[in-house]
Amino acid sequence: MTKNRLLNVAIVFTRILRIFYGLGFIVLMGFFIHFQAYPEVYKNFELVKREKGIENKVIFDNLTFAKKQEVSTQKSDVEVSNNKKSFLLVNITSGALFFNFLKYSFILVFYFLATKEFENVIQSVKKIKTFRNANILSFKKMGKCFFGVFILSSYSYCSLVSDDHIYIHSNFNLSFTSLFFMVFALVIGEVFKEGNGLMEENELTV
Repeated sequence: MTKNRLLNVAIVFTRILRIFYGLGFIVLMGFFIHFQAYPEVYKNFELVKREKGIENKVIFDNLTFAKKQEVSTQKSDVEVSNNKKSFLLVNITSGALFFNFLKYSFILVFYFLATKEFENVIQSVKKIKTFRNANILSFKKMGKCFFGVFILSSYSYCSLVSDDHIYIHSNFNLSFTSLFFMVFALVIGEVFKEGNGLMEENELTV
């Protein structure tokens, strides 16, 4: 009885997570469309703020921007460095906006699919069909989803146009959390595979 209660709680939890990921995708899509249609709404949203002694201090997602290219020569570097104007969200380039939209959309989709596969495993355990082949495939699919998250979350890119210059952030930083979940899912899949083999052996013996 306790086992079924715990499994039911786990199933409800996975469904809530899927709803959360689904809503997250809808919000992200809504923001992307709204930003394209009404960018002026975000004209006061600060993305990067400058402070004394630090030309670019980022207040969003721990990004560090570097000046890569001049758009025009109307302002000198001294004037740029002394300018207290903040980087705004509306300064983001179309390429950077589209890249980050796709990146976080795919991350949400991968998490959604991984959670769905985990729910399928719990459902089969509840029905006492723990070591069936479908569960082995589910763990492999989860591993692939977490690998996708690992690749996407390990690289960050953004570019802004401000003060007649293009500022670019590009960084590769390994995401060990998703890598851990990937390895864990694949290892559990192998455990289930061994369990399936023993179960079939036992059935043949009987």
